[in-house]
Amino acid sequence: MARPSKNVCLPLLFLAACAGGPPPQASPSAEGAAIGSAPSRNLNRITREELSDPSLVGTDLMQVIRRMRPQYLMTRGTVSKSNAAAGAVQLSLDGGSLQPLSNLNALRVEEVQEVRYFNASEAAQKFGSTASSGPVIMVTRR
Repeated sequence: MARPSKNVCLPLLFLAACAGGPPPQASPSAEGAAIGSAPSRNLNRITREELSDPSLVGTDLMQVIRRMRPQYLMTRGTVSKSNAAAGAVQLSLDGGSLQPLSNLNALRVEEVQEVRYFNASEAAQKFGSTASSGPVIMVTRR
């Protein structure tokens, strides 16, 4: 019996390896999700539903973010020698001008409808050069 040539075996081996992987899984829609399964959570957004947790009542928004999404407050470190604030996380209330992050301490969780996190590139697209190459937390009030 003749041995198959390498020119035939290698492509067949490659195709078999590619076809042997797990089947692609479709992302479940809200209607198609299994009963009892937790809804998927957007890590760049804190919804009113999440903020309505009774354990958060009376808490300022800075503490809520530290508890729920601490990664929002992380920075990349100094990105400019001439501008020490460059790369720092900033705050926007209702899509307005950028403010220091410390203003989150004055906001109560009951006043807030939604919190969104924009990474540096998304912030630059939304807020322009005022974002100083850093991320932005945008808070929408009720």
